Amino acid sequence: MKRFTCIAVLAILVTACGIGGHYRTEVDANNVTVQSLEESITALEEFDDSAINESRSNRLDRLQTLEAALKVEGHILTAEEAQALADLSAMGEPYHPFSVESGIVSSKLRRSHNQLKALNHDLESNLLPSDSVRYLVNHERRFAAKALAEAEKVMNHADEEMAAKAVWHQKMDSLEQNLIHEQK
Repeated sequence: MKRFTCIAVLAILVTACGIGGHYRTEVDANNVTVQSLEESITALEEFDDSAINESRSNRLDRLQTLEAALKVEGHILTAEEAQALADLSAMGEPYHPFSVESGIVSSKLRRSHNQLKALNHDLESNLLPSDSVRYLVNHERRFAAKALAEAEKVMNHADEEMAAKAVWHQKMDSLEQNLIHEQK
């Protein structure tokens, strides 16, 4: 009887340790992705966007001030001037607060994080049909990779935007001088 009990306990332990072991590689890979998602979420939340928001607001104010001054003076733009103003406006985009972009990306990161955690739970508990596991794992990882790429793009754009700030203001100074000089 003692021998049977030892074998039964051993069988239960082996079975218990094997739960989720079938998909251990997928779970471990998902956990690495979850960690990357958490790091990106934290980076977005801790990013100080005040300088970007101020820069965007200043660009918009300068552009609107120039357009208002031209309108008040009744200045009719030539095709070349209108194109230069349109190009400068497009170059200065976006004008909305950085939190709009980071919020959208952050929500995608959070969704992916939650989905991967839920998928890991299902994998560890063997709750999924084996023929669906590969599809579900690939689907969630693709979504996570896309969200991570978007987060990286937003953060890189923020860095590039601050670097291009001086160039935009120089072009605006030149355009203002040309348009105001022509009026006089």
